[in-house]
Amino acid sequence: WRAIERLPGITEDFFVNDIKADLHDVDTVYVVVDDHKSGDFTPYIFKSTNRGGTWTLISESLPERHVVWRIVQDHERPGLLFAATEFGVFFTIDGGGQWVKLAGGVPVISFRDLVIQKRENDLVGATFGRGFFILDDYTPLRHITEQSLQAEALLFPVRDADWYIPKLPLGDFEENGKSSQGDSFYVAPNPPFGAVFTYFLKDGLKTSEEQRREQEKKLEEQGEDTPYPGWDALRAEEVEDSPAIILTVSDADGNVVRRVEGPIEPGFHRVAWNMRYPAPDPVDLDPDTDFAPWESPPQGPLAVPGTYSVSMSKRVNGEMVELPSPQAFVLKPLFEGGLVTNCLLYT
Repeated sequence: WRAIERLPGITEDFFVNDIKADLHDVDTVYVVVDDHKSGDFTPYIFKSTNRGGTWTLISESLPERHVVWRIVQDHERPGLLFAATEFGVFFTIDGGGQWVKLAGGVPVISFRDLVIQKRENDLVGATFGRGFFILDDYTPLRHITEQSLQAEALLFPVRDADWYIPKLPLGDFEENGKSSQGDSFYVAPNPPFGAVFTYFLKDGLKTSEEQRREQEKKLEEQGEDTPYPGWDALRAEEVEDSPAIILTVSDADGNVVRRVEGPIEPGFHRVAWNMRYPAPDPVDLDPDTDFAPWESPPQGPLAVPGTYSVSMSKRVNGEMVELPSPQAFVLKPLFEGGLVTNCLLYT
């Protein structure tokens, strides 16, 4: 053993919050330190490629005052790292050159620990007082490059989906996990059921009105007059179809099985297909119909196991344009060689 007495740019009385050996290079090591008790809240993540001989700071792009608590490395892509900070979780695809915050509904809270579940490729984070959070299947991050993020849209590879019928406790068709058992019965959401599609939009989709307003705001900021669009333009904006992202699922023969709409905002999104065809009676002529907890809403038949593909298209002003990179995936039966049925037992 030999002491690492000095790290560049930090006082000698720092705390060591984490230290990780690189999973792909025996000479590389990462260390997370902080000096917040001296009033220094700078995020410090150091990397050494010569077993601690010299150190380089790789956390300069993290926000100020984001004290770092943990760091973990992907077991397949060396440059993919995750950092738990005082205000969230960040990832980098280039070994610390640029850090990006993971959002997705995570509260602004201190994440004190991170671990990767290698079998499922899940990222698990433990917070200070707000419980655990799980990022299910972060493998799309392995396929990101700086060049690919310049594309208009990306559809990432799809993980094979387990084919089964989910359990519905007490006729829980709302899928909240507890049906009518009350708020005192604690549950947490499961991962989305079915085949999960992950995609990225660089700029998102906007209506003609939104595009016009953006141009007008730029003119207003410059102190210039905004031209009146005219009656015809306003009427066209009023009747314009809303933009949409359409994910089309097809079987091995190319037959369309289902079309699912997804969010249109910039960034990463996930949409789950429940492995079913469209409902034969999707239109309810009585808008006030309320389904009882034991009643199932309209739904189509379950698709058979096998190979499928998903493609992504954008609909802008009623025009459909297919986007590149369709992805293939498989619906795999959870049980092989058996017939699973529902039954009631009376005594």
